[in-house]
Amino acid sequence: MSVGHILVGLCIAAALGVLAVRGAAIARERFALRDRTNATLLETATVRIGDTVFRVEVARHDADRIRGLSGRPFLAPGSGMLFIFDREDIHQIWMRDMRFPIDLIWMSGEQVVDVTERLPVPAAGASEADTPRFSPHQPALLVLEVPAGTVAALKIHSGQPFKVTFDGLNGG
Repeated sequence: MSVGHILVGLCIAAALGVLAVRGAAIARERFALRDRTNATLLETATVRIGDTVFRVEVARHDADRIRGLSGRPFLAPGSGMLFIFDREDIHQIWMRDMRFPIDLIWMSGEQVVDVTERLPVPAAGASEADTPRFSPHQPALLVLEVPAGTVAALKIHSGQPFKVTFDGLNGG
């Protein structure tokens, strides 16, 4: 075996090593992004309010409701997150680690009971204690988080009927 063949072999081995290290870094970045974007297996559903249909992820467990949309970079129009609570109450929603403003649609029975519009993004580095909480004026069993401006644009208001159809788990 010549020196040239040895050098070519060493170059190939080095290149493969670089690719393996880079591949591992990319995998770590993807898993870190998945953690930051709340990409866990969540149930999905369709929420219809009047003629408007939203494709949503469902947060029905404490850990999912606490995490909510925190850390996600955006929420696409026509999508949202539906929080399901164990009982009707004056529940609180916070904006911890949120990167974009949202609207809240509070629901119970078969109708919208309240809306909260344009919740602001908290100040960078705000402590948990300094993160504002938002509540409905009437007890609610469900709250739908949608992109800010949705409530006004679609004229969603108290008294409108809604329907939720559950799909099952998404692929995360």
